[in-house]
Amino acid sequence: MNIIKQGFKFTGLTPVAKTKKKYIVTHHPAARVYSPEQIHKQHTNQGWGGAGYNFYIRKDGSVYELRPTLTWGAHCNKNNKNEDGIGVCWEGNWDIETIMSKEQFQAGVQLYRYIMKEYNIPLANVSRHLDYKPTSCPGRNFPWKALLDELRKPVQEFTLIQGATTITKEEAYKHINDTNNNCQLTVKLSELIDYYFETCSKYNIRTEVALSQAVHETNYFRYGGIVLYSQNNFAGIGAIDGNQSGQAATFKTAIEGVIAHVQHLFAYASIEPVKEPILDPRFHLVKRGSAPTLEYLSIPNNPAGFGWATDKDYASKIIRIINKVNNTKVEHQHWGVPLINGLIERGIVKEFHNSTDMVTWAEFAAVTLNQHKLILQDIEEIKKELKGLKNVKAKQG
Repeated sequence: MNIIKQGFKFTGLTPVAKTKKKYIVTHHPAARVYSPEQIHKQHTNQGWGGAGYNFYIRKDGSVYELRPTLTWGAHCNKNNKNEDGIGVCWEGNWDIETIMSKEQFQAGVQLYRYIMKEYNIPLANVSRHLDYKPTSCPGRNFPWKALLDELRKPVQEFTLIQGATTITKEEAYKHINDTNNNCQLTVKLSELIDYYFETCSKYNIRTEVALSQAVHETNYFRYGGIVLYSQNNFAGIGAIDGNQSGQAATFKTAIEGVIAHVQHLFAYASIEPVKEPILDPRFHLVKRGSAPTLEYLSIPNNPAGFGWATDKDYASKIIRIINKVNNTKVEHQHWGVPLINGLIERGIVKEFHNSTDMVTWAEFAAVTLNQHKLILQDIEEIKKELKGLKNVKAKQG
């Protein structure tokens, strides 16, 4: 599941500890078609400081993060549910509409399962707006029973190959370098990591999956098996059991090796066509779309009998590496944070903003005028000091 972060600006948010979030509160906007931007604008105009819901599920199955979860919400002010509840809104008017799309329903199930697991929320605490207030929200025709029935089913955990990347370059570099600070590569480790992030983004492959697989296949870029480091083959492509050293696919450059690896994963995970030259020499041998999850790359675990490796524990070994990278702590701060704090100290801006937030013309004008006023004040102070010095000299002279 890919949660799209909108990055809306909010005012007056009150933090809430993660342990206090104990409920999911279900809503609808009572509109057949309504965008996240419309929700944010409506709730801002109502004086709520921005979108009141934490998540929004659209009819096409896309999921959006609106208000930061670990803050007070603005979706259900009864029984403290703005504080201890996580507000989830489903696009549509479910007082009128009767058929929910499969895409929206499944996306909602996945989102609720994620929230329940992340915040340790039991099914008994999955609720509706109408459970706390005289309202029909989330609508008389909302498939409430079907949702609860689906959430009761046992969940089999799968690791999707495609989707949003959840690691940073810094975390990947630190974990690999801490494990092996003498990687055998034809380029710098940082360059290789850049190649993986760029290429995975192009193919919608999760970078942590591809990079952790490369780490597993090369033993943290120590090699020592069939593939030689000079072959720029990071995934063991063509390294068939029984081959001699060097009897595997060879790529001229590291970037070509990365592209071939990601293309090979893409062949298993997707049936979409490739829009650029195929560098993977075994692409055509893959049953397209036969392994959308990491678990299915293991032939013994794939119901269709296809896969990347014969090892039944292949996925678990790669997942262990992914978890290690995810748990790598990298202390870093955006270079813009001290500068923004400086503006606050000077009174040029009144509150903290994320370093990567976009600035409107109105905000630019306000910052410029505030800075201009401070410059004029500084000039007046300098004039006073100079006048005082002249008076002192006149008395001394």
